[in-house]
Parts: sequence; C-alpha cells; structure tokens
Amino acid sequence: MKNALLFLCYILTLVIIFSSNSQATPIYGNTESGGLEKLGSFTGELLYNASNDNSATLTFKLTNNSTQSNGGYLTAFAFLMPNASINVERLVTPLSNFNLLKGPISAAPFDNFDIGVSISDSWLGGGNPNKGLNVSNTGEFTFYLTGTGLSKLTVDDFTRKNNFLAARFRGFQDGGSDKVPAAVAAAAGVPEPSILILLGSGLIGLGIIKRKKKNIEN
Repeated sequence: MKNALLFLCYILTLVIIFSSNSQATPIYGNTESGGLEKLGSFTGELLYNASNDNSATLTFKLTNNSTQSNGGYLTAFAFLMPNASINVERLVTPLSNFNLLKGPISAAPFDNFDIGVSISDSWLGGGNPNKGLNVSNTGEFTFYLTGTGLSKLTVDDFTRKNNFLAARFRGFQDGGSDKVPAAVAAAAGVPEPSILILLGSGLIGLGIIKRKKKNIEN
C-alpha cells in the first residue's frame, strides 16, 4: 500500500510539473471570431519555449479549415509581440513558399502587426494563391526569438491582446478573399495544477495515516 501511494504521488508530481509548465495554447479563426467575408477558417496551436532569458521559439501550427467547396488558400498571417524588445532572428518552416515579414505590417482593417509570414512581400499578398496553405492542410511556422526577459514570458503574453493574430485567405470561388482574426480556444482535458496539488497532498496524507495506523496495530 505504501509503495503504491508513493508511486501515485510521484506520477501526480510529474503531471503537476508538466501541466504547470505547459506552453501550448489552441487558437482558431472563423466566422464567430470575426471573419470579414465568412469564407476563411482555421484552427491551430501556439507553442512558446524559452531556452534561456535571451532566446526562445514561438511556433504556430495552423490548419486551413475553410469550406472545401469554396476552395481558398491561407496565404499570410501576422501577429503582435508582447513588447518591442523582442527580435525575430529567423523563420523555419517546411513550406518554402512562405517568407518572413517584419513590421510594421499593414493588415487593414486590423491594426498594424509586428511579425508575420506571407507568400509575397506583404500581408495582403499577390500573385498565385495556390502557393499558400490549401484547405485541410497544416503548416508549421517556428520563429526564433532573441531579446531579454524571454524566460519570464509565457504563451499567454502573446495572446493577451484582442486580435493578436490575423490570417489572410485568397483564391476562393469567384476570386473571393477573407481576413480572419484569431481567438483563443478553451483548453480541455488538462487538470488545473492547484487541483492536482490538492490531490497529491491528499494522497500523501492518506499514506501517512495508513502508516501510523499500521505502527499502532504493530
């Protein structure tokens, strides 16, 4: 019994550590979040990882969820930085048609953004949209950041402001296009660290009681 309780406490401790250090946030953009033309839609995940106080990575995993019958390509997206002291050294993505954009990035009717990617040299884009992210396809974009105080930031710092990201869609039927802001999706299935701590404390207390009871009986 004692060994089982200790093992459970060990597992709970690991879960608490990993859940409290979780740096991933699900995001989405669709008609509910404010798509202007009600055509473009995406889901994704934003991950932040600081290796030290001066370097970190920010990764967007985006899936084009626009309606298959309408077609449409995600051709660009741009986002805000938590502060002006953060620099983007480079972009790494397996999608060779996307280029790094540095701000200020004009993304009317939204405010100017700080950093982004596009198949052209602007967020609005031009040329053949087929080079973008097609419907049902997923793209991963990792930005390598430098600056100060990066270890003190979390993914929440990048999503705190309204319209922290906006995606550009082009190539819908009849030449349609769309501009879709991102919203933060509620994370599900991960227990709150405080609840896990209480559970762990309860199990430890139960183990102590069992041990004392056994000592008394002996």
